[in-house]
Amino acid sequence: MATRINTTIDVVLEAIAARLRSELALSEATCYWLIVDRDEQLPPPTSGATFITISPDGAEFDASLIDGGGVEQVTTTTGVSVAIHSTLQLDRGGRDKEALLNASKGILPIVLKVLKALTDHDLEVNEDGDTCLREPLRPTGYSAPQRMLDDKWTRISVYFAVSFDWDLA
Repeated sequence: MATRINTTIDVVLEAIAARLRSELALSEATCYWLIVDRDEQLPPPTSGATFITISPDGAEFDASLIDGGGVEQVTTTTGVSVAIHSTLQLDRGGRDKEALLNASKGILPIVLKVLKALTDHDLEVNEDGDTCLREPLRPTGYSAPQRMLDDKWTRISVYFAVSFDWDLA
């Protein structure tokens, strides 16, 4: 029988990546972890390329929500940024609308896919189907679209609230 278990941030992040890879038909090469603002780690631009990066946000620990876990766990409230990157506008100048709205590679339709994949979803973290979140994933907002790396990439980030019990054992 599946239950909610204590976990660690790396397991949470990998479960989010696995969910996105599964639901959006991505691979480890097109959906991976990235430290925020480390644009030099982006792959070389290829026209029409689209990929997703996942970054942890800062966290808070709530001492009042230990729930009897004692020194074995600490309740963690954090966030995750899911950034969608696209090079669609590389084909020709003045393609902002296409970069935003193209049905298959535009960043706004991909935002919708990310929202559908993660919103109100708990994360399975093992083969037994055990989950790890105190509450299902909840979107909290998204960034304005940005041009990056000398206008070679367009990026938009979607933010999710994440609450789990960090296993200290």
